[in-house]
Amino acid sequence: MLYTADGSTHQELSASQRGLVRLQHWLLFPVLFVARVSWCIQSLAFPFTHTLGFSKHAVEVLTLAAHYAWLLTASFSLLPPLKVRAPMSLKVAGRH
Repeated sequence: MLYTADGSTHQELSASQRGLVRLQHWLLFPVLFVARVSWCIQSLAFPFTHTLGFSKHAVEVLTLAAHYAWLLTASFSLLPPLKVRAPMSLKVAGRH
């Protein structure tokens, strides 16, 4: 039985619904990733696919550029530098 916030009940879940509930912790981040990519594509496409006045178009493009510049700067300034590591087999070649 499925219970709602107000305490009312609904019918039993079907097998496919139970399967989705059981797998929801594995499906959350792939769905969020697809949604984020879709939102980014739409936000970048909007100023170039809609007819805006010159000033609105300029503001839209400049604010998008500022947003993505800030986002990338903040993201990469917080990440540790990437270190390329040779596989252990190459480091100790010839040693057992």
